[in-house]
Amino acid sequence: MLLQTLKIRPRGLSLAELMVAGGLLSAVATLTTLMFTNLRATINRSGSEMEATQRARLALERVPPLLSAAYLPAVSGATGPLETPISPLASGVLATDPLAPGGPGNDSVLFYACSDLMAQNPSLPLPGSITPHLYEVRLQSATSLDPSGMNRVLRSLVLQEYNLPSTYGQRPLTLKSGVPSRILSYGLSDFRIWRQSSSALRLQTSVQYRSANLRSSHRETALKTYQFSSSCMLPVTCLR
Repeated sequence: MLLQTLKIRPRGLSLAELMVAGGLLSAVATLTTLMFTNLRATINRSGSEMEATQRARLALERVPPLLSAAYLPAVSGATGPLETPISPLASGVLATDPLAPGGPGNDSVLFYACSDLMAQNPSLPLPGSITPHLYEVRLQSATSLDPSGMNRVLRSLVLQEYNLPSTYGQRPLTLKSGVPSRILSYGLSDFRIWRQSSSALRLQTSVQYRSANLRSSHRETALKTYQFSSSCMLPVTCLR
């Protein structure tokens, strides 16, 4: 009877329990927000690095096959498949030998080829119909506007054709009319090429990128530079 007369009243949370629960909820929310922010910043940084890597590697994939087509042309006085690069030259190079092995490397290279590299599907000509072509791989001096607003240096690497000179080393050279330049790669901050040996060239590309730090995806670190290098072999036998 006594038990029946007792009324069990629902017991609410005490102030201390509410404070503990609120503290735990706040800690979980803070930790979750921090993890999300760090994850987003990591994704942004990885995306910037991957995009920069692709731009640099694209140049190193496209230039060597072009230079491997270099040959000794049927031009008066020709002594090799490469012409001395023409100005403007990259800073720090020797004007008398811009491709000097010990130099910083030039941002352009002139070479002769026996096939039309500007054609959609270049092919080797028949032995009796070989016509020399003079091409230049050059990093353009103009900088494109950075659409991301990160103030990166974005320059295009192009392939362009010159009118064939009557003698080797003739200056000035003029671009061939009606043959537009072909973009090999874009968004480079620098491109350098120099000789390693009589039959090997060294190529180096640089790209810039920015990425958010781990504390805030909206904060940007200083400009970073990726630099990639590769080698290119010139044909050992250059036939006319």
